[in-house]
Amino acid sequence: DAYEKARDAGLDVEPLRPRQIEELRKVLDTIQDEVQYSNTIIDMILINTADNPVGAPDSSSVSVQECIEEAVARYPFNNSMEKQLVRVCVDRDFEMTAPRLLVVHILFNLIKNGLRFVQKKRGAVVEISAEQETDCSRIIVHDTGPGISSYNLPRVFERFYTTSDTGESAGIGLSFCKMVMDRVGGEIECESLEGEYTTFTLIFPNSDPHQDPLVDIDPTAQPMQS
Repeated sequence: DAYEKARDAGLDVEPLRPRQIEELRKVLDTIQDEVQYSNTIIDMILINTADNPVGAPDSSSVSVQECIEEAVARYPFNNSMEKQLVRVCVDRDFEMTAPRLLVVHILFNLIKNGLRFVQKKRGAVVEISAEQETDCSRIIVHDTGPGISSYNLPRVFERFYTTSDTGESAGIGLSFCKMVMDRVGGEIECESLEGEYTTFTLIFPNSDPHQDPLVDIDPTAQPMQS
């Protein structure tokens, strides 16, 4: 910006080609993205490893679709191709009672977990959907990656347990998800078929079992590509 102002003012500055200026802008955008990525990862680590991160969750009525969209919008994807692997498929919005910030961080963990595996299988994607029943609300994170073996499946929520290569995962993300869901009186379930898929389901109890959905979204609309 300073260069362009100096040039426009007729000051004696060494000329830069338009391509050089564009490359500089891209570098600055990359640095900003990396800073945001680092801040988000640090934030996730601090919340995941705190002694009592959800001792007194501040639950309120939140829009499920807004929570999902916020998680996808704020997630620090490494690149645009990685972002295209996550799809949001919510055709009906509704409210549930839950701590918004912690729901977003649970979704961060599940997105991170899903992306790590879908990139190991050609054509695999992560899909996030939601549904409301009479007594509970559900958020479903389903991926078509390589799945989890029947041997490892019972241990996925154990703290520090991981099947990833050294340095890829500390084994705290899924245990954090379970801890939060336990504290809010909900549940998290994992279903997987090795070589086919993995599905994590977040189950939140409804404070009002007769609550009507917030919005009916056009059923003919295409799922949002994130």
